[in-house]
Amino acid sequence: MWGCRGERVNHQFEHIAEEFLRGWLCAHPSTASWLGFHEHDGWVEDLRPEAVEAEVERLKRTLGALEGLEPDRLAPENYSDYQIILHQIWSELLQYEEIQSWKRNPMQYAQLFDVSGYIKRNYAPLEKRLRAVIAKEKKFAQVVETAKKNLLKQTARTFITTAIEIVEGQLVFLENGLPEEFAEVLDKELMQQFKSANAEAVDSIGDYLDYLKDELLPNANEEFALGPERFEKLLRYGEMVDKSLEELLEQGLTELKRVQEAYRATATEIDANKSPLEVFRSM
Repeated sequence: MWGCRGERVNHQFEHIAEEFLRGWLCAHPSTASWLGFHEHDGWVEDLRPEAVEAEVERLKRTLGALEGLEPDRLAPENYSDYQIILHQIWSELLQYEEIQSWKRNPMQYAQLFDVSGYIKRNYAPLEKRLRAVIAKEKKFAQVVETAKKNLLKQTARTFITTAIEIVEGQLVFLENGLPEEFAEVLDKELMQQFKSANAEAVDSIGDYLDYLKDELLPNANEEFALGPERFEKLLRYGEMVDKSLEELLEQGLTELKRVQEAYRATATEIDANKSPLEVFRSM
């Protein structure tokens, strides 16, 4: 149906897509593990400047390869994947190069301390999952060191305070909840390794918490907004929404008015002697 030329383009795209996904999973091991690619268990995202630069270069190489194809010759299913990958790359480049959460948002590092996926999903024997936890916890000190080097000294207060809440919750879990989850493991040597790694992880996370409170919070600002241009890009690349912010606002207000009118009409049918708010409260 697609002819020799179309067959070649489809084959080229499938090769590019496979390479992109393989590299993406390596760059996002926490997400990879959550998605079930457990060969990435025990690893954590590398946000050192040189690693970020390497990932940006990889994304741009893939982007160039995709833009060199003839998308109109792709099979329908490949064309859909082509658009998804294209927008994913644009979205990630926006994050890395313009929004720069790895410099501006301490929550990005706080979230890397999460090991709950190894507990919530019974995908392997408990001992194997415990080894993955140990491997990941041993990398927390590097995460904190990277965060301290990368994060700007002045960043948004709301990012900092939310990061503090995340980290405080993680500390409670690592100190109390996590050991309980592995209480059934009988391998004494493995449990000793976990006890040591978990204690180091608690120290590392505590160090990050002190850094957030003592170094970043006193210098916090209120500059959390992306601005209209970046927000439009975020919607266009991440959600494939091409409308302007003005159009979206108008559409949203129109929909709000429609829903409010429908709500008032329904409330009147339920009890015409009460206001819509009174009807809601009585339900």
